[in-house]
Amino acid sequence: MPRPTHAFVLAQSPLTLLCFGAAVVDSSVYLGGAGSTTGDGYPMPFDGYALTIQVWDGGTLRSDSAQVAISAGDRLSCYAFWAGANFTVRLRINGINTSLQVTAVPDNVTLTATISVTQTVV
Repeated sequence: MPRPTHAFVLAQSPLTLLCFGAAVVDSSVYLGGAGSTTGDGYPMPFDGYALTIQVWDGGTLRSDSAQVAISAGDRLSCYAFWAGANFTVRLRINGINTSLQVTAVPDNVTLTATISVTQTVV
């Protein structure tokens, strides 16, 4: 049986947006999710893919895209890593960094990050 293309999957399953935010100064921090709570992330109820990360610092929108596989039960979180002069904001799955990240995010700002995910069509 042929596997559906990425475009077909997106057409069959709308994107889900996971939103995070936090004020960052000069140390690594998890960005809070729903209700401003931080921790081990949103539990995913389905298999699918994380597709994009967008980070707004109040002046500049930075984004990255990839196709990172997620499984039902995985926990997605957003982590701002202090790199000494600025931040790298990454998607983490079960506490492990993924390739979905944006770099050169300034310090002393309030960040808003959005991760888009889509469900795998079976």
